[in-house]
Amino acid sequence: MMRIKIYITILIIGLALGEEDQPAILQNIDISVKENGLIIEFQFSSNILLEYASGWYAHTEWFYVTVLNTSINSTMAPLIKKTQYINDIQFDQVGESIQISLKLSVPPDNHEFYQRTDKKQIFLLLRSPIQHISKSDPITKQEIQISEAEITKPELFLSEKDNKIKVMGYFMGVSFTVSGIIQEDSKTSVNWELPAGIVIFLGTYVYDKYFDKQKNNSIEHLEEDK
Repeated sequence: MMRIKIYITILIIGLALGEEDQPAILQNIDISVKENGLIIEFQFSSNILLEYASGWYAHTEWFYVTVLNTSINSTMAPLIKKTQYINDIQFDQVGESIQISLKLSVPPDNHEFYQRTDKKQIFLLLRSPIQHISKSDPITKQEIQISEAEITKPELFLSEKDNKIKVMGYFMGVSFTVSGIIQEDSKTSVNWELPAGIVIFLGTYVYDKYFDKQKNNSIEHLEEDK
């Protein structure tokens, strides 16, 4: 009986560890030229929080983007299509974050990071007056005024509190379960930690796998109906 309980504990701990976020991998960068600036799309291998991205412009023509908890696919650099507004792109891996350096031909007035429905993407909007390009240049056909509809309003994003609640649920479930198994040999008190730990862990797991996913899908449907 004791051996079965140990196996259950190992299984629960394994499932909990499997829930930890793996660092996303930057797989591609797509650059679009608009009349009032540039839109740079960063495509990752898995979902990534908008709060992980930050950027600043140094008056040396370089704009620096830092993305936390990520790594980079080193084979993608030669595939990135540059424009006449981005003269050079450099990448650096610093610990568990990456830094992307963009050498701009036109300094930005301001910038903004945002996301749409697909949380595997982060967009960087560099607002700056783009000079008129000759009609013979095919890039002109892609120039469209950036509308406010392109930026999804933040009220539809899932709160980061949901992730904290799930992590706390897994942690409490594992802690109570392990404590309950340890107290199985003691008959001095009623062992409530073991059943409580299993119930908390399984409840968190069911919520994470089914109910939370349904909430994400409903939000995506709201985005599509707009």
